[in-house]
Amino acid sequence: MPETPIKLAPHWQKFLAEIDQLLTGPAQITCIGGFVMTEVHGASRSTGDLDLIESNSQVVEELQKIAGEGSELHKKHKLYVEYVGVVTMPLEYSSRLTPLPLTLEKLTIFVPEVYDLILSKLERNGPKDQADVEFLARKYALSYNILRKRFDDELDFIANRQYHLATLDKFWRDWFQE
Repeated sequence: MPETPIKLAPHWQKFLAEIDQLLTGPAQITCIGGFVMTEVHGASRSTGDLDLIESNSQVVEELQKIAGEGSELHKKHKLYVEYVGVVTMPLEYSSRLTPLPLTLEKLTIFVPEVYDLILSKLERNGPKDQADVEFLARKYALSYNILRKRFDDELDFIANRQYHLATLDKFWRDWFQE
């Protein structure tokens, strides 16, 4: 991630700046999903939510109140924060999180390393997830061997392991370098 502040789309800049102003104290969150795809990685798809996977319960509660679906900020900006309660991440993903260089005082947004982001899409594996995986793999010329090693080393606990392994080997593999 760049050290200089990233330039978010104006609607996201305004939304996050208002959240930052309304927070009662420091808040650290980890995000995945369309926001990360579009604003961090440059995918050309739209999203109206900020998918939050990790934070303490007080921060989640405050963010849902300030900027959750149906909130005043949601009505004003047509954007909202959503806590995604169930997502399977590689075991060591938190050691690879990177803070986004934003000019906010209270809110810090962390994003997963690209292989971790891809593996977060494995269980759902819907059309948007597949498009995101293909986009990331091709944009960054990612290695299938690294992805597969991460899966083997850090997702050995995943339910339906053989099914997900088949997804990696038979469907996703062609998008990656060796």
